[in-house]
Amino acid sequence: MPSRPRRKLIAAGIALVIVLVLAYLWRPLGIVRGPFMLLYKYPAMVTGPLLAAVIFGGLHYAIDATSRRVKSARGRTKSTRAPTRWSSFRRHSDWNPYNWTPSHPLAGPALSAAFAGALVCLVFAIFSSALTQRAIAQNTAYGKLDVATLQGGEVRIKPYEVALNQLQNSLSSPTERVSNMHVVNVDNRLYWTAARDPAGFFRTFTKQTAGIITSDAETSSPGVKVNGPGRDADFKYGPGMQVSDNIRWVLYKKCFTCDVAEMVSIATPRGPVIMVPYIKYKGGPFVKRPTFGGVYLVDPDGRIDDLSPERARANPMVRNSGRMFPERLARRTAGSYKYILGITNRMFTRKEAYEIADSDTENSQPYLQKFANLPHAAWVTTMTPRGRAGSTGMVMLMDAVTGETRIWKAPQNASYISNVKALDIVRGERLGVNFAGAFRAIEPRQVFPGGRLHFLVSVVPQQANRSTLNVIVDAEKQTVVKVFPATPQGDRDLIAYLNDKPVSGEYDFTGGQPGDLPEQEEDADAGQSSDDDAPTPPSDDAPTGNDEVSTIQRLLERNRRQQDDLDLQERDLQRILEEAQAENAAESDEETGER
Repeated sequence: MPSRPRRKLIAAGIALVIVLVLAYLWRPLGIVRGPFMLLYKYPAMVTGPLLAAVIFGGLHYAIDATSRRVKSARGRTKSTRAPTRWSSFRRHSDWNPYNWTPSHPLAGPALSAAFAGALVCLVFAIFSSALTQRAIAQNTAYGKLDVATLQGGEVRIKPYEVALNQLQNSLSSPTERVSNMHVVNVDNRLYWTAARDPAGFFRTFTKQTAGIITSDAETSSPGVKVNGPGRDADFKYGPGMQVSDNIRWVLYKKCFTCDVAEMVSIATPRGPVIMVPYIKYKGGPFVKRPTFGGVYLVDPDGRIDDLSPERARANPMVRNSGRMFPERLARRTAGSYKYILGITNRMFTRKEAYEIADSDTENSQPYLQKFANLPHAAWVTTMTPRGRAGSTGMVMLMDAVTGETRIWKAPQNASYISNVKALDIVRGERLGVNFAGAFRAIEPRQVFPGGRLHFLVSVVPQQANRSTLNVIVDAEKQTVVKVFPATPQGDRDLIAYLNDKPVSGEYDFTGGQPGDLPEQEEDADAGQSSDDDAPTPPSDDAPTGNDEVSTIQRLLERNRRQQDDLDLQERDLQRILEEAQAENAAESDEETGER
């Protein structure tokens, strides 16, 4: 029969084992993994306080020991040997309630160690993120980018909000919902894809992810596909399934110290696949930085392939998807550029202080794009000088396969507006839509027709259930240069224009040639627009030829429409004038009667 202290020790050991097992089982839910990963990613919050506690606690103890020896040598006090057992320490560490002076020789050093550790922990909690970003900037090779090489390629016409609404509107099942929507390259075409996860709290515990749903991103039309051999499948592990069926739960058991970046749904001939790029952390005892760790491929039957970066590059589906290098890591790398010259420079001197210019809360940068002259898709980020969100200071491009990073800086002798200001320019144009409440300008994407920086802005209704116009803003000229309707023909002409090909569409929102804006006269009201001033689109029976006669007929038709608009405005103004005169006359009669 074991003794009572031994029984207590055995019970404590069993309890500890049970706690560790429960912690292991529940770690994906953040009960243990969340705090652990916080300290793992920012190790200075642990090693810094421990080192400070040892140094200051040891220094305090050495000073006290020296002081006691000096006093003992002078015969003023008797040297006492510090107790080593905890019971002895507890018995001798009583406190004076009046001056709070500890009587035990280890109490003072323990207080110094605790205070120093807490102070250093607070300091590193404030600066750990800066140290990590500094490490990212130091370990990233920034090459030089020539924007002339970025012209042409596939174009993402459909903005995030419109795609999300189209996917949700097309999913007619009451038991499914859209989740984890991302843009992905499939067969050299960009698509918005999402998982069809179970809807409802209880269904997430009992039902499976039913497959994926896709929407063509290179057209304004919905182009949604819900069912089919490459989209329907019951996943054993899904993004929206709970507890042990959740993808994160399974993957964190495979790599406890890795972070899932994003979960991307891909339709393949052999069935849907969920691709999960993940992040690992490298570094020393004080600073760790995120790096690309590899890619998990999750099949519907529960098979999970762990691909290293080398194996992932060798996989055609992963390599061509544009989603191999994590979007989350690409944004983190772009945001860390401001620390390239150090933390003190970031705080005080602020040279090379460029920041990500986010203009859209629904779909923030970077944006995935494909270019004709580049072998892989790339993440593109527009960055502005710190404190000047109106100008573009730099464009960063990261290869979506290799992670190679290149930057283009705006020349000192030129001025380029930012993506944020491109929205303001679109709102100020006379495009035949009302930006006062009915329509919005959203998601300016970087495009490079002619090898020069432009922004593609989508004009959508307030509900963002469809696209209305696609507007091209020249970043250097700071003006709208092209306007295309969100129609199949308009989409084709937009793609042709961005690939430096002739525009063939026969539409006109502003009275000029297809896609062109007329030059406006500069007057006091040039910057104002209203619904009454908006140009009227041409009628269906307008001449469409390109010969001289047809051109003159179109001009006459446009003049007649403008004359009709002026007649309507004149009648409205005359009516308003008569009402104002009648109101003034009534007020005059009332004043006369009062007198």
